Amino acid sequence: WGLNNVGQVGDGAASANACTCRAAPVQTAVGAGNAELGAGWFHAFALEPVAAVAAGANQVLYGDNLRFNFAQVTTAGSVAYTAISASAVAAGRTVPAGYTIQTNQPAYDVTTTAVAGGPIDVCIANLNEFSPTAFDALKILNGEGGAWVDRTQSANFMKREICARVSTLSQFVIATGSTVTPRRAPFDFDGDNKTDVGIFRQSDGSWWYARSSATDFRVFVFGAPTDIPVPGDYTGDGKADIAVFRPSTGEWFVQRSEDNSYFSFPFGQAGDVPVPTDYDADGKTDFAIFRPASGTWFITSSNGSGTGIVNFGAATDKPVPADFDGDGKADVAIFRPSDGSWWYLRSSDLQFRVFIFGVSTDIPVPGDYSGDGKSELAVFRPATGEWFFQRSEDNSYYSLPFGAGTDVVAPGDYDGDGKYDMTVFRPGSGNWFIQGSSAGTIITSFGGAGDRPIANAYVPQATP
Repeated sequence: WGLNNVGQVGDGAASANACTCRAAPVQTAVGAGNAELGAGWFHAFALEPVAAVAAGANQVLYGDNLRFNFAQVTTAGSVAYTAISASAVAAGRTVPAGYTIQTNQPAYDVTTTAVAGGPIDVCIANLNEFSPTAFDALKILNGEGGAWVDRTQSANFMKREICARVSTLSQFVIATGSTVTPRRAPFDFDGDNKTDVGIFRQSDGSWWYARSSATDFRVFVFGAPTDIPVPGDYTGDGKADIAVFRPSTGEWFVQRSEDNSYFSFPFGQAGDVPVPTDYDADGKTDFAIFRPASGTWFITSSNGSGTGIVNFGAATDKPVPADFDGDGKADVAIFRPSDGSWWYLRSSDLQFRVFIFGVSTDIPVPGDYSGDGKSELAVFRPATGEWFFQRSEDNSYYSLPFGAGTDVVAPGDYDGDGKYDMTVFRPGSGNWFIQGSSAGTIITSFGGAGDRPIANAYVPQATP
């Protein structure tokens, strides 16, 4: 006997709902950690339905309190899932620091024969938690290699549902962990948690990017030649939105990644430097500007707490906001070319730090190159084509040659391993050189002279 994807009991034959129910249950007892049906109820019975998934965009399937949304299926196949014991599989992979797998919550092993051409959303509903506060601490972890990885994308207490966004299907468990939204790769337009190679063509306001989840590219005309590109995930759907800041009017224009509609509003004035990023750790890019004339930051929080005003910096400073203290919030920060000093205000305790690292002609390129959850101080030196890094762990430093003086730096997480990769774009040839921290060196051609790499959008230009 078995249970199909709409809750019908069957005898092992294929049903009209494209579900082949197994002839015998995978598990007959209440799941580990569940003393009675009231604790784990429906999830405790590990039945293994197999549902067909067709080729095409936005393929949605439903199962035992499960929902799967394939952004794109290139080859049709099937999806099978089995309820498993969280306690039995927890020790099989490394659990992230600060996380505890919940053995009284459902867990599943999911496989597919279909070929996905984009991200897959996996949602588990009707979780065994009825306190809003405790529910906020729940995360969904995906088994990837030898580690459990937090891929939480969204949560809905009313449905008691948590969703993850993944590129492959495997085992999924529920855990308690940090309330900070998981760090995502910057400039990720297709939602696979990898930075996409892309350019902004100022001559006609066009955006071109190659989707790392597929083999195709996208082109959008959005903006004017005098606009400043300000991409970011303003809607919190896990995908970067195309956006521009128009200095002449102080307006922002954002094209939503969900449906390509757009919105605009005024925030800033001519002479302001746009510095949008996630300052409140809610997974959404916040609109922000740095006003050099007064050394003032204006930050509109996407969590509804209003606009913050911070005085930090001087007229000749370069704004370089990044999460230097590892609390999931970007810190207000500047690089002072006159003496090569970095100043940042830690969001975790509102204390500031100062380091001398670099010279006046260096280009600041902060980012989490070590994968420890904190941004490193880093500079690219055009004169020698070298990168210099100050480790966030112990403030020691190292340097590596990668690039030439005329290259345009465009660091990001191109291989999706949680670490920034040294990257340069060579305008003369249109070639990209990516030193993947796990994928090795990648060379690809995309763009040409006059194009600006999207991942260079917030890199301050060198001081002559």
